[in-house]
Amino acid sequence: MADTLPESLGASMGALLVGVVVSAALYGVTILQTAHYYHAYPADHWLLKTLVCAVLVIETVHQCFITHTVYIYLVTNYYQPAELNVVIWSFIAAVMLCGVTAVLVQSFLVYTIAKARSTTVTRSKNMQLGAWLAALVLAQFALTTAFTGELFVHVKLFTEASTQRGLLIAVNAVTTAANIAITACLTRIILKARSSLLVPTIRSEHLVQKLVVFIVTTGSLMAFSSVASLAVVSSTTNVFIFSAIYSAMGRFYANSLLAILNVRPKRSESFRIEDEIASGFSGRPVMMPRSRFTVPNAVSPSDSQPIEVKINRTLEIARDHDRESATDVDYIVSDCEE
Repeated sequence: MADTLPESLGASMGALLVGVVVSAALYGVTILQTAHYYHAYPADHWLLKTLVCAVLVIETVHQCFITHTVYIYLVTNYYQPAELNVVIWSFIAAVMLCGVTAVLVQSFLVYTIAKARSTTVTRSKNMQLGAWLAALVLAQFALTTAFTGELFVHVKLFTEASTQRGLLIAVNAVTTAANIAITACLTRIILKARSSLLVPTIRSEHLVQKLVVFIVTTGSLMAFSSVASLAVVSSTTNVFIFSAIYSAMGRFYANSLLAILNVRPKRSESFRIEDEIASGFSGRPVMMPRSRFTVPNAVSPSDSQPIEVKINRTLEIARDHDRESATDVDYIVSDCEE
């Protein structure tokens, strides 16, 4: 009966169990970040709130599925080694849910890249770049759907999973390319916005630096997990190690989205940081805050009256009248309170 096992117990169920534990820990982080988001940004566009809610719901269902998978293998089928080779429905469904989370988060980031405010020429380039990235994301989702369908239809035992190895490698290769490309494009847009600030301030510099750090860090996590998954499926036929990494990858997508949204300062009715940095993202001329000092005529030292300084602050900002979109970069960064 031991001959029916796809791998040793440690390399199969052990890897799957570790993946579920890590995913559960990251799921807790997702819940905390979601709670913070809804508390800190109640005025965000309803589409953005719906996206966050959808990601949380999908991640919750995904956690239930992988927990069900481990429970069936390690509790229900305890001391039944032959059953450990049977592919159950929740194992396959969890793969598809991870792909859905990936396409939602990546689509949001691609839309952000395509709609980033800039000059007419740069905007056209951003739209073209967004189209190429969208093609990568759609190809990734199509391959993930095809792989899941093949598992449901043709793979009944884990020992048969090697027949889909080529498709699995393709899924991970396209996923890796998409994650690296999206991270690089987002970093480029933020750095370009930083250089276009007419009058940089300590506050705007600090916010842009935080964004770069968050985007590079979270994007690197997504890219690293996809590279690790690609390396595993390219070097071994052990589907359990791939499943462990792939489960955690879904959490990286969700937490990356929430980290980028939550890095913004909180909203305020009395102050909006867009007054200082939104114009840099738009690429349009802007008059930053300046002061006019009016000093009375010079007086003699013997005059006992103090010198009065009158300060008038004027501010003129060119901005679009339509801010319905809550997903372009300058909205994410600027339409909020420090």
